[in-house]
Amino acid sequence: MNGQIKRFTTLLPVSLVLVFLQACSIKIPVDSPKPSETSYQDANSSEMKVEFESDLNEDHEVAAGDRTTVFILEHNHEKIDAGDFIKSGLQNEIAARKIPLKFVSPADDKLTLDHFEIITHRATGFSPLVTVSTLKVEMKVGDETKSFVSLIKRAKTPVWSMNEVFEPCYNEATTLLIKEVVAKINQAYFGHKLSDQSVERLKQSIATKAHGRSTYMDVYELGFSNNKNSIDYLKTLTTDPDEYIRLAAISGIGTLGEKTQFSFLVSINKNATLWQDRAMALKSIGDLGTKEAYDYLAQRQAFWTGKTSNEAIWNLKIINLYSH
Repeated sequence: MNGQIKRFTTLLPVSLVLVFLQACSIKIPVDSPKPSETSYQDANSSEMKVEFESDLNEDHEVAAGDRTTVFILEHNHEKIDAGDFIKSGLQNEIAARKIPLKFVSPADDKLTLDHFEIITHRATGFSPLVTVSTLKVEMKVGDETKSFVSLIKRAKTPVWSMNEVFEPCYNEATTLLIKEVVAKINQAYFGHKLSDQSVERLKQSIATKAHGRSTYMDVYELGFSNNKNSIDYLKTLTTDPDEYIRLAAISGIGTLGEKTQFSFLVSINKNATLWQDRAMALKSIGDLGTKEAYDYLAQRQAFWTGKTSNEAIWNLKIINLYSH
């Protein structure tokens, strides 16, 4: 009898998880992206004015993946309006960084939302909940159009409550999406940067893990700094045992647009042990924006096309973000 009870209590959580995954849905409250606390140094650049537009359909679904009926994404208790969510996030981050870019209507120059998606995946009730969040905007100034892409991969295994995944997998991810795109716009048009002192403080904070679990956010901040003094330190972090420090470092090299690191990133893409490291290197190669980088993406696209593995699917999604 005791053995039967033991087997029952062991199996019960499994059955509850299965029922939970198959029959229930969870509303995920996605907060507004948090703007940066540190502004860039003023580079005495001129003010620019752009009109924000969205090329997404009015009924665009931000949620994607194989769990869209289970994990329901909301903002302020409503379905996420991709255009409003991204526009507001960009405006707040631009203001926080003190970048002289204003959204006005009408304007000849345009900033267009081209893509915004949060893929949620969970294999079983005992697996980590994984999100891959992606954002792409295009900025047309005069006759020239430039694309800016961001990609954030996060995962968390909830222990006591699904609430545990909200911050790391959704709120931090969307905050980083916005910060990365704004950092790239700044680099392309304004050239503002974090001071050398700010970069050194970030390095010290990372080395001592002063912010604990959130240390990876400091690593991303180095990538957003537009300060080349970050490069060598980021390279040392690409082999860190912490997955998210490692991914932030690989991503940061691309965000800084350091074209001399092409071979370094290719080496990671070809030789890294984990798929997510290889994928993030692919994303950073795209960020370099050179003919050499785009040729490499085309080669990898040809290699992965027709293959059905998860890595093939992810890599083709990344490469497609850089199509031009």
